[in-house]
This record gives sequence, C-alpha cells and structure tokens, in this order.
Amino acid sequence: MLCSDSWYRFIDDTVATSDSQGHGPDVGSDEWKSVIEFKLGIRDDPNLPDRDSEAWCRHIDQIVRERAPASSQNDGVSNETVIAAGPSFNCDSVEVNSIEEMICKDTELSALDRKLAIFYSAAAKKATNEHPPMLRAEQRGWIRGRNECWKADDKRACVQDQYQLRIAELQARYRLVQGNGPFRFKS
Repeated sequence: MLCSDSWYRFIDDTVATSDSQGHGPDVGSDEWKSVIEFKLGIRDDPNLPDRDSEAWCRHIDQIVRERAPASSQNDGVSNETVIAAGPSFNCDSVEVNSIEEMICKDTELSALDRKLAIFYSAAAKKATNEHPPMLRAEQRGWIRGRNECWKADDKRACVQDQYQLRIAELQARYRLVQGNGPFRFKS
C-alpha cells in the first residue's frame, strides 16, 4: 500500500538513503522525501506533487519501479546495484583528492558504495540483538581501512577490493544471500 511504513521501507531499500555507516534521515520524514527526490534526480521538478500527498507516493513508486531491476522489487536484498547515481554519502562535503572524492567521481565505485549501503542496512536489521553491538563499530573501522587505500599503488583497485570483501562479509555473516550448506565431508 502506498505511503505505508512497508512502502517507505521498500523505497528506502531500493534507493538507499543512508550512507555506508548507517546514517540517514528518518524513513518517511520530509527530509527523507527530499533525499529520495534528490537521489532520483527530480528534486527541482516543478510538476512534482506535494510531499504530503498520496500523489507524491504514486509518482515516486512509478519512477522507482520503472528504473529498478526486477529482482530488487521484492522485500529481499538484491545483488543488483541500486538505481540512484553517486554513492550513498553526500559528495558535497568530501575532501579534495580523498578516497571519498574518487568514489564520487567513479560510477562503478559509487554503485559498489550504494550496494554496500543496501547490505549494511539489511545486516543492521538482523543485528539488532547483538551484544555488544558490533556492526556499526566494525563499519566505522572498515571505512577507516578503505580510506587507507590512498597508500596503495593502485588506489582504485584497492577501494574496489575493499567494497567487494565487505559486501561478501556482510552477506555471509548475516545470511543475506541464500546458502547451499551446511556441508559435511567424510574422509
């Protein structure tokens, strides 16, 4: 149902409004709606319906469903990249010549960042009962490690590897993709 909590979560999972650290606006808030419009590239559209109307939800729903890969239009986590352009974080405040700037300028790395944000969000939903809560601290540590790629000979390859490894780690630890096991081997 449009404009419901579950619809807002679907849109948030598809468009990825939070950054790879799990920070973002409250889902369904006016700030969140503004971010959705920005990520979809329609924020300044003069024909955009009022954010507090069902017409707005219908408009956003139509855009998201037209642009999203079919496999991401369910409640599961898709292995596809999300529809928005740019990374999950705001590129306006990144430092010049930083790893974040490189990610902002590289469409493939930006897509990996958005993909990580989706898997991080899914992992966070499953990690609510962790004691002590580790996911957020691990993610901050991962970001610091990713940013150390400035020391690598091939900075881009280093960043790409870091994203791929972190996505795989989240998928495995929080069972975000279907597994084929467990397996037992006999000698």
